[in-house]
Amino acid sequence: MAYIFSSLALLVSVVSFFYLRFFVKRRTAIERIPEETQEAVQQILDEIDRITDRDSQLVEERVKQLKIILAETDRRIATLSREVESRPRRDTAYSELGKARQTHSPAPEEKEEPPSRAALEMTRFLQNQNELFSS
Repeated sequence: MAYIFSSLALLVSVVSFFYLRFFVKRRTAIERIPEETQEAVQQILDEIDRITDRDSQLVEERVKQLKIILAETDRRIATLSREVESRPRRDTAYSELGKARQTHSPAPEEKEEPPSRAALEMTRFLQNQNELFSS
């Protein structure tokens, strides 16, 4: 009986030895290390791709916003330049009208000219820009 028990114990020990040896070789095989490394590298690359896509979308959105702001600025600058160009002609016309009025009427009342619409728009635009870039 002891002989059978010893034989079985030896057989189990030998089978366990070869199984564990095979298991350890398989887990530490050189071929397995590059696979694990490649999986980790692929995960890192996927994460970098997601981050890059998100960042590029944010940049594209900001570029769109800046183009809109630039178009509005160009429009307002064009309006302001037209206003500045027409101002000397308007001043001349007003002074001629004033001279004509002085000859026909007593002392005119001096009124301060209100700011032009373009100047008001430019002031509002610059205030909006300050608020946009300060936040």
